[in-house]
Amino acid sequence: MLKTIRKILLKIDCIERAASAHQTQQSEKRYHEHWAQLMRSGNTIREEDKSAEDHVDHQVFIDSVNWGGM
Repeated sequence: MLKTIRKILLKIDCIERAASAHQTQQSEKRYHEHWAQLMRSGNTIREEDKSAEDHVDHQVFIDSVNWGGM
């Protein structure tokens, strides 16, 4: 009985680690995709207030916490 419980707990731990690794990977992918898109657009980053300056329309403010949200 204890061996079965231990096996189940190990499987749960393995699944949690895999999910965490996947989430981290997706977060990094979104981060790099957004920066690549920003750099291709011709915008510039202003250091003093960490905002992206779009010379065509208006300022784009970057939320570094939620890169995927729109």
